[in-house]
Amino acid sequence: MRARQAVYWRERGRALARLPKKNDDAVMMLRRAECISPEHVHRHPFTRSTVAELVVKAKRDAVGRELRGLAYRAGMHV
Repeated sequence: MRARQAVYWRERGRALARLPKKNDDAVMMLRRAECISPEHVHRHPFTRSTVAELVVKAKRDAVGRELRGLAYRAGMHV
């Protein structure tokens, strides 16, 4: 059950990341998925790619900090 929830939030975050002006919402969805099941976020190659793209566009605000933390915990170089 937890795995399905994590996958749901992970995929929802990935979808929102593709929409204009929805990056903050995408980060929150990915963060929610990480809280439920970190391995479903950290190890998924498409999610890692999405996180890398979001980090490039991230601002120096609270959401950007959350995103950089997520990338760091996934073992990505920020």
